[in-house]
Amino acid sequence: MSRFYEQLAVNKDIEWLMYLAQYDERVYDVVDKHQLTPLAIAALPSPQAAMFLAKGMVYEPIHTEVMQNFIRICMHLSRFSTVEEAVALGELVSSCGLPEQYRAQLFNFSETYRHMILSNSYFVQRSVLKLLAYVFCDDVLSDAVAQLQYKSDILNHVNRVFTTSPDFISWRYSVRVMSIAGGYNEDRSDVEYTDALVRVVTRVLPEFLTYFSITFCYAMVRFYPKRVRGITPRWLARHRALFSATYCSIMGILVNTVADYRAHQHRVQYELRRAQELRRRRGAERRGLDYDANPYFDNLEGVTRRVFGIQCQSYLVAGTMLGVSLLPLTKVTFPKWMGDVTWRHPFLPRLFPSLMGLHAASRCVVPFVFAPFTMTTLLCSNQNGVTLYDYYVNMRFVLWHRKTEVAFDTSAEVSVDLTEKRQRD
Repeated sequence: MSRFYEQLAVNKDIEWLMYLAQYDERVYDVVDKHQLTPLAIAALPSPQAAMFLAKGMVYEPIHTEVMQNFIRICMHLSRFSTVEEAVALGELVSSCGLPEQYRAQLFNFSETYRHMILSNSYFVQRSVLKLLAYVFCDDVLSDAVAQLQYKSDILNHVNRVFTTSPDFISWRYSVRVMSIAGGYNEDRSDVEYTDALVRVVTRVLPEFLTYFSITFCYAMVRFYPKRVRGITPRWLARHRALFSATYCSIMGILVNTVADYRAHQHRVQYELRRAQELRRRRGAERRGLDYDANPYFDNLEGVTRRVFGIQCQSYLVAGTMLGVSLLPLTKVTFPKWMGDVTWRHPFLPRLFPSLMGLHAASRCVVPFVFAPFTMTTLLCSNQNGVTLYDYYVNMRFVLWHRKTEVAFDTSAEVSVDLTEKRQRD
């Protein structure tokens, strides 16, 4: 795969590299070696390019180029055309607060933040609130936070989002921004706790329900074929379908949200440790002391391989669970000294009937998991980071927009009627 990535980089096929970067972190190292980041910047506002840059914002070659085009990216976000563009560009803008060295520079865009918070789009509000949460959490920049509040009165706009926005992400980050700017003793760990909570509510729960509902409906049909009709009760088939759906949902969460979150945490920790290492190097150089520099932070090869190892662990766990679910079970004869196994362990005949020699629609360990898991994963694999919750937020925005349009048209008609009446009079 590394040779294949090198060949793509030589041909400057950035689209394939950005697509493969969703599954293999080593692509970022290849992009850095061949200096292809400007090509990814030029591909904006493509959702694929935006998500590629958002995940790699902790790497110096990427966040250097992104910060040089910060205003242009905000302009792309302000006039997005699809939900995919809005979510991907919002994630990219909010990720600009992760690198520590650019937080002081981000205070220069106070008018940009004010216009983004006052925007009617929930995705634009979400991006700037998450960005401000990471920017405000630095204790060294507390004076800059007060100056930003003095220049733009930004906390009043944040409070308006807190009271009016139906987006859970915007609501939680607005609370965090007001708490940090209000002088409470909160730091980056509180922002990371908010990020974890938001991921659980907006990604884990919808993903679990998606895998669970599809697998349960599929298993309910397959668990009750004609050959066991009248032998297996309906409630028993339903319990077995619930077990298969739960198993498939856990596997889907592990391979998607959990894998992404673990990789994100490792990237953030790498950025913090790299900033600490660079401070030590500058301090030793300024004092003229000898310092053994850690070569791990000189390039992206080490960190990308470690993140790829985390991704491979998630893929291996999911593949193992999928393989175990396909294993056939044969009847086991328990020794007499074990007594009544069925009575001691009542979940065995209910969840693993083939093990006890009972009638079942399938002899697999966890039957009817492979087909719905594969189908759901393929359907959700090309969404560019868009979740069901994002589609729900977009639906709320469309409904709000239609409601305001109707109110505006009605008020315009009333004003026209009054004008005509005055003219007749």
